[in-house]
Order: sequence, then structure tokens, then C-alpha cells
Amino acid sequence: MGGLPKHTELLDGRLSLMSPRGDPHSLVCSAINAALNRVLGAAHLEDDLVVVSEPTLRLSEKTGVEPDIALIDGPITRYVREKILPPRVRLIVEVGETSLARDLGDKLRRYARAGIPEYWVADIGARSMHAFAGPQGIGYDHTSVHASGEVASRTIPAVRVDLAKVFAAVTG
Repeated sequence: MGGLPKHTELLDGRLSLMSPRGDPHSLVCSAINAALNRVLGAAHLEDDLVVVSEPTLRLSEKTGVEPDIALIDGPITRYVREKILPPRVRLIVEVGETSLARDLGDKLRRYARAGIPEYWVADIGARSMHAFAGPQGIGYDHTSVHASGEVASRTIPAVRVDLAKVFAAVTG
């Protein structure tokens, strides 16, 4: 959001400063971003779907957020003229380190209410991925937690992420 401090979100008409992101957060975001771009390329979907880091997403008249990663309808050139709005979003990924409770609480409810079809939360501390699909009211019909293997999208069959690769940079 132009002119505001980095990591500021508009929540119900009030500005909210987000916690600064640390190295583990940045590394996991980069790994997820790379994994999503790889699978889109392998499935020849890179023109149909676009991975965007920290986009400004207007959920309502009084709420604008900046998710860590969003998978949106392409082509990317459409967003020169259009804002990224919920109907164009296919998947949101938040990476939780200090923000985990908020990502699994308030943000989950906001994304579900906005109709975001799928929402993932990478839990750095537990080295796991929470996956939610099928928004209903302020929650999701399908919820799961993955501690190993791959997380596969319920709404985009080609999209899957290997958790060992996602958390490799922060496992030590």
C-alpha cells in the first residue's frame, strides 16, 4: 500500500503493522515460490497462473492484506490495468513464524469470508503445512496438516509442494 511503512495491512478500516520478517521466513517463502513456479512450468501453466510475492489484495472495502504468496489467474499483464481481487486468487500461502496464531486464526477467517478457494500456512516451528480448501463462511470445509511428503492442491491438480525441500533451508 503506497506511502505506508513496509508490512502494513488495512484490517477493518484500521492500519495494522505486521512483524518484521526474519531469515527463516524469507527462506521458506523463497522455497515455496520456487516450488510453485517449477510445478507451473512443468505443467505448462505458467501463462494461466502466476505466483506473486506479497501482493496487495483487497478483501473488502475496509480490508487490504499482503499475503506472503498468492497464486493468481494469469496472464500477469492483466494486472497492469486491474487490481488483484479475490475472484482472481486461486491459492494464498502464509509463512508463520511469529505470525502463526494470526495466520491460523484471523487471516484464515478473512480469506474464507472473501472466498479464497485454498489457503496454506507453512509452520516454520513444526516444519509442517496446514492446508485449507472449500471456503464456507469464516472457515473451510477441508482442513489437513502435513508434516512430511508433498502437499497437493485440492483445487489445482498440478500444484504440489515437497515439504522436505520447502523446509531444507531452515532444518539444521
